[in-house]
Amino acid sequence: MAAGFLVPFLSGGLIKAQEIRDEYDENAGNIIDAASAKYNAQFDENQKAIELQNANYAAVEKTFGTAVAEVAAKQGLLTDVNTGLVIDNVKKVLGDKYIKHIERVTKGKDIKTELGYQSLFTEDYKSATASLKKNRDWVANNLNKGAVKNISDLYLAGDKELPEPTGIEKAQKVLFGDRITKGTGVTFDQALAGTIGDEITVQPTKVSSSMSLEERLGYTDTAFIGTIREQDTALANILSMEGATITNEGIAFPDANKNHANAIKFLAASLVDQDTKEPLWEKHTNEQGKVDTSNLFIESNNYILKEIITPMGGMFIDYGVPKGMTVTKMTERVMHTGGGFNEKWLEANGLSTADIKPYVASGAGTSKIRSLNKFIVTNNAYEVISDLVETFPPELQKVYIDYLPNNLLYKDSNKTIKERLRAEFGLKQYI
Repeated sequence: MAAGFLVPFLSGGLIKAQEIRDEYDENAGNIIDAASAKYNAQFDENQKAIELQNANYAAVEKTFGTAVAEVAAKQGLLTDVNTGLVIDNVKKVLGDKYIKHIERVTKGKDIKTELGYQSLFTEDYKSATASLKKNRDWVANNLNKGAVKNISDLYLAGDKELPEPTGIEKAQKVLFGDRITKGTGVTFDQALAGTIGDEITVQPTKVSSSMSLEERLGYTDTAFIGTIREQDTALANILSMEGATITNEGIAFPDANKNHANAIKFLAASLVDQDTKEPLWEKHTNEQGKVDTSNLFIESNNYILKEIITPMGGMFIDYGVPKGMTVTKMTERVMHTGGGFNEKWLEANGLSTADIKPYVASGAGTSKIRSLNKFIVTNNAYEVISDLVETFPPELQKVYIDYLPNNLLYKDSNKTIKERLRAEFGLKQYI
């Protein structure tokens, strides 16, 4: 009787045990399937991100060279940016001047040593792709139906000791194994994330020096146009040394040439070559960082000649320094026109001979007049000149005004157009 009674009981128990085991396996399988799909999708996105960095590196390297591409990679400029936009992004962040400097100082040298990097992009890329493959292989080998028991034992119980089970739970564990529910997936996902780790990137690595890259490469935002001695020597070869004096701070040029000298220095530090689009001072700096100040200043002065001084000769009749006047006698730059505006210049600017006339003054009697070799300029003519001055930065505005004739008066006043222009643009006579 007893045996007959136990048979249905054991049969039912075995059926129930199998059902519970099937439930555990189904829950474990569902958790593992979800994790497998999740991480494979994550790896696909990770792969795309790594390959985007690689494509961006290739684009930057082709445009600016390997050294600039390495700097861009280490500064994170190749990440999360479309390849079609990466060149503009690198130029915007690094700047043309810094890019040229990197190219120049690393040319023909070992890039890793010059930049102080422990690894280059190709090495970082190789390491990243290898790590990603390792993660893919682990998921492929472990997150599958055949690995349900293995994964359950390793992760579904968690790393921490579980609470003491109740009597029923102890019995279930003996009969059916560790209890696995849908809620177990949270613990499993956390444990799995710890094993797989964070997203793999082509990681920037620390440089081997505590100094910044700019310091390491000797880069500064301030243009270097030569030492004071080199600048003075270059200026002395361009401007007259007549009336110049030697001071503790270098050559002090006479008042007539002060603004011109300062303008040459300004242009040497700020002018951009129209053909190469590189700063003029970098154009005249060799690979060893030595600047050719002489030719740099000559090219800067050529700009002043082309844009300001030479056009004055076509703007005025009989234009030049007054006879008998020398630079040493000038308290400011003094120029002169013997015949006023050139008619072609007047016509080109919508003016006429009515916009300039000789200045005359009454003598002792009302019928007696005398010419003072000066000219009165109308407001229309003055506005044309003012508009021209406005196109220049202050350093060149001073030079432009300096080289205007001193014998041009504004309307019926005794104020020269040079004085009025300085007042209009808020310029002191000298810097």
